[in-house]
Amino acid sequence: MEANNPFDHLVSDLDQDEKTRLIEKLKMQSVLSTEPLIDIKPKDKQEKTGIAYHKLPWQRRLAYWFISLFTGKAPSEIYLNQLIAASGRDINIIYPGMYDYQKIWLKEGFRHELQGLKEASRFFYAVLDSSVNRARGAFMGYLGSLSLPDIHEALMENTDPDSLSHAHPDYTDTKIRAMALDCIEKETAKIPEDIHATMYQDSRMLFALKALSSFLFDRLIMSFTQNADEEDLVCPIHLVKNQLISLDNILFSIKTTPSMDLLSALFIFSMQEYQGEQGFDEDKELQKFIQKAEKSIAVIRSFNKRVPLTKILNCALRDLSWEPAELPGGEDWFAVYKNYWTDTTKAKFSKWMRDRQNIGLAKRLEEYFDGQPLMLLEYAQTEEHPDGIPVDGILSLSFLLTFHKKTFMPGINVVIRPILIDGEFCSRENRTEFTESYNVLIKLDDVIKEFDRSLSLAGEIGRQWAQANSEVHSLTVRRRKIRTILEEVSEQVEKIIASARGALDSMDKVLNGIIIGSQDGKYNTLTNFVKICGKGTTFMDGLNLAIQNIHNAVIIIDDISAVNKLED
Repeated sequence: MEANNPFDHLVSDLDQDEKTRLIEKLKMQSVLSTEPLIDIKPKDKQEKTGIAYHKLPWQRRLAYWFISLFTGKAPSEIYLNQLIAASGRDINIIYPGMYDYQKIWLKEGFRHELQGLKEASRFFYAVLDSSVNRARGAFMGYLGSLSLPDIHEALMENTDPDSLSHAHPDYTDTKIRAMALDCIEKETAKIPEDIHATMYQDSRMLFALKALSSFLFDRLIMSFTQNADEEDLVCPIHLVKNQLISLDNILFSIKTTPSMDLLSALFIFSMQEYQGEQGFDEDKELQKFIQKAEKSIAVIRSFNKRVPLTKILNCALRDLSWEPAELPGGEDWFAVYKNYWTDTTKAKFSKWMRDRQNIGLAKRLEEYFDGQPLMLLEYAQTEEHPDGIPVDGILSLSFLLTFHKKTFMPGINVVIRPILIDGEFCSRENRTEFTESYNVLIKLDDVIKEFDRSLSLAGEIGRQWAQANSEVHSLTVRRRKIRTILEEVSEQVEKIIASARGALDSMDKVLNGIIIGSQDGKYNTLTNFVKICGKGTTFMDGLNLAIQNIHNAVIIIDDISAVNKLED
């Protein structure tokens, strides 16, 4: 899932007029030739040698038969050898310095052209690596906005949670989300066949350019070595046959110049990290981009004209009917495009629902603590302390810390401490559960602050964190160490929260049992409850308030956990 990737805003926020303007600027600055990159002429495909041989006039077949008597070779093989030799001679005449059909090796001219093709492919490697390779879904979404502006606008409007909720105030969040996802199904089903074909071709072009830019040119070039019979470097084809076939298939798949829509998208995505930087000049960068693209495409076209790769392989493979094949890839563009919209829409709704829950949660926290702010951990990462260690569950810990300081100690503890000291429980189990829960809650402040201190530079976790971030080893090793530390921190936080929540829940049940008992008979009142209550209603009112605050604390902890799950 690519939702919330750094390129999403290019799909959703960049104005359609701005996208159109960019394409027009590309067209104005570009002198890209529309000439095909590879010359594919309709030709009569050579039949298999055996069949072709039997179609020869009987006089020629008789001649080959006589020759076979002296050479020991089959007549059809002699015939094939002549065809290959003729094709090899044509290559030597028309494309000198490329191939020696007698010794079946590549020559220095081929290596030189290969080096140029390698240099040209570097441009596409860098551009693809900084764009489509990082976020293919967003890239296809952007391409779709160029080819399908009306559908794009409909998707933008009809998958927006705020717009839908305002239009349908009586609908539940779940129903609004379902409407948005249904819109994706309906709108993507409207894509015309010609646009399907255009998007498919652009997607195939991306795969072919990626294959070319990641081709192992160096391995092929390094296969050229010095030979005693040649002044220049040569390469026996049997050493690199599979690589040559792969390269021919790639070049065969890049038949035309990439479309302006595709080049526009590649430019926008590749320049994303530089946008907004001081001194960034879009027009200048666009001119540099198109010049490099033109040069790279021209080199590909030149290589195809100057290097008869397919003919060389026909000779080397001893199969004049062999032809390169189109690379697979790009067929899934529609699924990628649709999934992108589905994933981003789900992510938008998750954030929207999370924000709504956060607003409600913030309001409840404010009411719970009578407007007093939450107490923050000193060494955990917060908005006020962005350099701290990121801690999952930080809001729960802040709530528990504030609860202990402002609700438990000055209020709840005053009421339940007499029960701890003087209460005569009917059940030993109730006494044990009450005591254990009380001990957890009374120590909660110390436990959280001890954890917080462990995050400081003087603490064990803080030292590990600082060491991992200053690690001089590879980025992979550093990330692994950081991930391990964060997992350990998360486990500790979960234990603290689970322990506190369990203690609050148990305390809630025991106290309710003291007042009204429980249906299952597990929790009972105190034998001296009336004595502890004393005269008047003060103690009872305080106990009811304490139970209410404990019960609400459990609900808030669960609500915070639910919001955190939405974020995950």
